[in-house]
Amino acid sequence: MSANINVTAKGYSFAALEDVAVWWSPDKKHNLMTAESTPAEWMERSGQGYDVKSAPLYMRTPDGEWHEVPNRRALYHGVTNAHFGIVSPEYKIHQNSQYNETAERLLESLNSVMDREVPGVEGLFEQPTQFERATQGVLGQGERVWIGLRAKSHVTIANQAHAMNISLVGDHTGKGASRTLAGTTCIVCENTFNGALGSAAGIFALNHRKEYSQDEMIAGFAAIIQNVAEYKQVAESLLQAEMKEAQIVAYFKSIAKIKPEEKAEDVSTRRMNQYRALWDAYNISVQREGRPANSAWSVWNAVTRYVDHSEKRDSNPARRFDSANFGPGAAMKIDALANLRQMVAA
Repeated sequence: MSANINVTAKGYSFAALEDVAVWWSPDKKHNLMTAESTPAEWMERSGQGYDVKSAPLYMRTPDGEWHEVPNRRALYHGVTNAHFGIVSPEYKIHQNSQYNETAERLLESLNSVMDREVPGVEGLFEQPTQFERATQGVLGQGERVWIGLRAKSHVTIANQAHAMNISLVGDHTGKGASRTLAGTTCIVCENTFNGALGSAAGIFALNHRKEYSQDEMIAGFAAIIQNVAEYKQVAESLLQAEMKEAQIVAYFKSIAKIKPEEKAEDVSTRRMNQYRALWDAYNISVQREGRPANSAWSVWNAVTRYVDHSEKRDSNPARRFDSANFGPGAAMKIDALANLRQMVAA
């Protein structure tokens, strides 16, 4: 996941195992982790070592008087006091420490032969595998956090090795839920599929109207893990499905919101750049990474490459990473995959 963040970007902090594909810079070496790193060290070095706090919200009127805003509270960083968002008094704060405790419990369960709270995981691999904490960080000023767990063995999907990823995502803005995601990352191109396993069913969300519950987060993950197995089947079907050039053109135009009857001169520069970037990503998928030309699988990988990596979509790597894994980009991948499956089935 964090392979998609260039460490020279601003607006993030993260720690990762050294073998995770990241563009490291000299001043970030202290964020390198090992298999012996403790959960407390992961929290500290990833920037997650703070509590989220809330306080009454006040407004200043033109006469200089301060008045408390009824039924509203401000969320803020417990160390830096950075403002995160505005919520109602009923909002339940989910702390970074709770996400970390859940991650440890997931690891213990996944790595236990005798007691698995997450059935079905072992069936994805040709041989038993272990999981490890691979990456962890914050975005912005700390308003969004994630923890990434990774299987030590690869999953073969469409004749290519994929890393199996488990993500716990926390949102402290007052606008998002705590979520668990299951998915894969292609080893060749680092395209992520955690938000695009065929439907939004690949994501479990626990909203902030409820107190944080490890049991619910783990049960929710156990329910969505089967989406990875289903995704393997989807990928195989896409690999076998051949698309004509006219179909690829129509598909990429639909993603760029270009109507079939629109003339090139009538299309906005932004939409035309998006359309061309999708073709660039497709050519990389086929020519550089060796996927079969005209296969729906290559077309789909062009979409994930565009969402995850294209600077034409967003030149800020941290924003692009946030969107591709947790936000509009992830939603785009879900819709694009559903539309592609419908097109090749027609």
